[in-house]
Amino acid sequence: MKTQIAPQPLHVPSTLDEITLLWLQEILSRNPLMPPNKLVKAVNRTKATGGFFVGGNSSVAVFDLQFENEEGADADEDGASPPSSVCIKLMPKESLVPRWLLKRFWKAEVFFYQNMRGGFPQPNCYHCDFVGDKAVLVMNEMTKTSLEPGDSTRDLTYAEACLSLMILAKFHAKWWGAKDKKIDVLGRFNSAESGLTCKFLMGGASHMLSIPEYEPIHPLVRAMTRKVKTVFKYLKRPPYTVTHGDSRSDNFFYKSRHHDDTFNEANYNRIVDRNSGRDSTMSDTSSVTSDSGSDRHSIETDLNERSEAALCDFQMIMVSNPMRDYANFVVNSISPTDRRKWNDKLIRLYHQELIKCGVPEEEYSYEQALEDSRVMFFWPMLCNISIAEKSLSDFKRFESLESRGESLTGKERAKYILLKKTRPRLISAAKDAGLMELLEGKPEDPPLPFIPCCCCWAC
Repeated sequence: MKTQIAPQPLHVPSTLDEITLLWLQEILSRNPLMPPNKLVKAVNRTKATGGFFVGGNSSVAVFDLQFENEEGADADEDGASPPSSVCIKLMPKESLVPRWLLKRFWKAEVFFYQNMRGGFPQPNCYHCDFVGDKAVLVMNEMTKTSLEPGDSTRDLTYAEACLSLMILAKFHAKWWGAKDKKIDVLGRFNSAESGLTCKFLMGGASHMLSIPEYEPIHPLVRAMTRKVKTVFKYLKRPPYTVTHGDSRSDNFFYKSRHHDDTFNEANYNRIVDRNSGRDSTMSDTSSVTSDSGSDRHSIETDLNERSEAALCDFQMIMVSNPMRDYANFVVNSISPTDRRKWNDKLIRLYHQELIKCGVPEEEYSYEQALEDSRVMFFWPMLCNISIAEKSLSDFKRFESLESRGESLTGKERAKYILLKKTRPRLISAAKDAGLMELLEGKPEDPPLPFIPCCCCWAC
């Protein structure tokens, strides 16, 4: 018997120059789902922009591919067709976050694609690896289909919000209870470490208090500063599952707005109306068939067969309450008016999808999901407080450029619009959830002991 020799570990590139045709051939040839078609050509489509789209925690390049005997095709759901292009993400050499945190983000995403992928619409991953200070992901390019990246500078439609929450429900249901020991490496929000993280995130409070536009929530920010331990206790409540951690429209793909919109909103309304106990004849969808199976099939067709939406970017996944994802998503992706109007329907739709995917209703009721969604609004508050200094600096810079009549780049313009939209989104969410009332009567935090380990504070 011949001794089987294990294949040599693949090189992990850190720059554009290291992504070669030979490297891509080796990557794709080792993927068991890929057909034997040989890759004969790879062209960097993003070369005109300097080779990479540089994001906060990733550098991204897109390569168009050509295979032997065929021109290439869009990858299907299980990755069996050769992709006509791939999106390659690398861990950047420089980032806005500390290096230790950047490595933690990348370890989490590589772990996801190696151990947890599948079960809901997401990019196909052909290769991922993390070695030392380098990490890489090779995925199909989602925009080759009718999908396009989400954009937080515009408010989502009802259709997009529904599809997004159904995807999150499928994701959460798959890991419900968080009993699988292998996911412990992702970290758990009910740990002492997460309690200290909440304290760390509040470090931007003084900067938020210096922004006049945030004056309506200044009392809340001051109260959160004095009562971080109470905020953490709200956020660490059960039940637990694996959560995305950064759920907002930027981390979804949606059907291109240039395509005909055939989404049937009536089907969604009928399901949430029926499950809320309301008479469907009282809604504006009474002309639609009352067969729930037909409604459900139509929605599943929207979500899966027509590839209406997909979730990406799993760098911040961890174990926590599922409604942390819900709160972050609706606050950062939907207009305040629409969020108020759709909130009940969206939570009911999300909850029904959880039950459909196998979560026992006695373990998690709609009423509990509703209450959890309220307290989890503390999470987007914390996240925005933590970046208040950078947000204020950027806003003043963009404002100054505009006042001098200087033009902003496309990326600067988008960020300026987002900063403007974030303020009313956050203020209205804090008010609607009654976050100030949740802190009233709660004790103030004891001072942190000045010792190397103060984990007892978060217990």
